[in-house]
Amino acid sequence: MMPVKFMDSPNYQRVIEYAYGDYCDTLTDLANKYAARHEKAQKEVEEKIKKRKQEEERQRQRKRQQAEQEQQQMAQNHKVKTIIFVLIIVAGVVLFFSGYARYPKATDGMPSIVNFMGGIILVLLGVLLTGLQIRAYRGNKCPSCKKPWSLEEINRVNTGQEQVLISETRTSKSGNSYQINVPYTRKHSRATYKCKFCEHKFTQDEYHDYKN
Repeated sequence: MMPVKFMDSPNYQRVIEYAYGDYCDTLTDLANKYAARHEKAQKEVEEKIKKRKQEEERQRQRKRQQAEQEQQQMAQNHKVKTIIFVLIIVAGVVLFFSGYARYPKATDGMPSIVNFMGGIILVLLGVLLTGLQIRAYRGNKCPSCKKPWSLEEINRVNTGQEQVLISETRTSKSGNSYQINVPYTRKHSRATYKCKFCEHKFTQDEYHDYKN
């Protein structure tokens, strides 16, 4: 009967209230400590993410600057090569007309023929080199930002191959030309390119022919 009386007594109720209050205070302290620890960890994660993004942005800036320097250098080389090729064409034209003008009148026919043929060769060589230069200029241009010499290949996957016949012109011993079908192996691939400036990515199917 004594325990029952004690449980009904005001002292027991007071002890229970004190104990419950201490328990609640302990839980509150634990919750506050957990919240503070969680907030600190969250700030550390956000700071790491911010630093990583800043570092990635600095790397992109460095790559962009390097790509711009390379583009300027290649543009300068392109101008120099184009000027040289145009001068070759001009020299060829001058030699051609020099030989053409001298050939009917001059007694030294051989130098005139040399000038005439040399001019033709120089013109053809200059046109060929200029065409290759223009092709390289257009072939490495980004389809998005239109900047030349901006594409880099980042991946290539072979998608198969097939046997094809390609017509070629041959010359017989008698000097006659004729057509013949030559077997080639055509290898297909899927290439992925990325622009150094705008980071545009695109994929295109390509193939290359190899003579068997």
